[in-house]
Amino acid sequence: MNNLLKDLALGLPQSQLVSRIVKLTERLFPDKRVSILSMDEETHCLHTVAAPNLPIVYTQAIDGLAIGEQVGSCGAAAFLKRSVIVDDVTQHRNWQPYIELADSADIRACWSVPVISTQQQCLGTFALYSNSAATPEAIEVEMLESLAAVYSVALEKYALEDKLTFQAQMDPLTHCLNRRELLERVEKSHCFDGNILGCFFVDIDKFKHVNDEYGHYFGDKVLKAVAKELKEILPTQAVLGRYGGDEFLAFCCFPSEEEAREFYETLSSELNKPVTLEETNISVSVGFATKECCSDLPMDKLIRKADAEMYKVKRRNRRTVPMTTYSQMLAS
Repeated sequence: MNNLLKDLALGLPQSQLVSRIVKLTERLFPDKRVSILSMDEETHCLHTVAAPNLPIVYTQAIDGLAIGEQVGSCGAAAFLKRSVIVDDVTQHRNWQPYIELADSADIRACWSVPVISTQQQCLGTFALYSNSAATPEAIEVEMLESLAAVYSVALEKYALEDKLTFQAQMDPLTHCLNRRELLERVEKSHCFDGNILGCFFVDIDKFKHVNDEYGHYFGDKVLKAVAKELKEILPTQAVLGRYGGDEFLAFCCFPSEEEAREFYETLSSELNKPVTLEETNISVSVGFATKECCSDLPMDKLIRKADAEMYKVKRRNRRTVPMTTYSQMLAS
């Protein structure tokens, strides 16, 4: 256990943690089979994380099981947020609907403890299965609860790391890359698939007027709608980020200059389908510049070229961006 905690503190990957904790548990309980389930916060259903020695038919059958006070051992443990020890599934009411399933998996006893967070939320369950009726000693229940607690600490650690990574890399409003992360990724990437790197500079026209006229709440809706539209239009390999207050930058590689230009025309066309929001037209101007992927042209110069092209487009008063009406956006 101490080695596991030490490795966790030193950055043990989550996939390795699950494998390690399962192996440790099955060494401590050599005649038992381990199951780790996660709980979906929205659906309150359990899903299999690891159960290497349980039949696939069984794990598939319980995957997506809704928790409840009388739902087996794990469903009840998650619902009640306390350990549920069933020493003989054939004699326990919680298992009556699952007797045939348990018999097919050679399950006769199941001890389950909930995985509880520091906020007292159930994150899942940690369970031991036996092929014969079995009543645990108090020390065995304590060991199982300790293992579940270690797993809970690990889950919260990974969740915090994910949150910090998201905050460091992503724009919280649009969920695009933030400016720093966008530029770092593009600068570091020397393995673009293609010969031509295209830079697309997207700017929302008269965005200050939008904020002044309708308020920042609506302005945020506009930003999120534009980001969503860009994510849907851009190829999956494209790198998209929020470059400034009302500016987005996207990078993508193409086999040729012609194909890059064709995509730019498609992007501009899709982003410029007219919609009027109240008495204000919301429009998006898109600038475009390219360089050969092997070129030594600095990235900042490529961006400036795309920015300059964007301002040329802006002066031509392009049409409006494809998004929902003002009332629909406020209602969404």
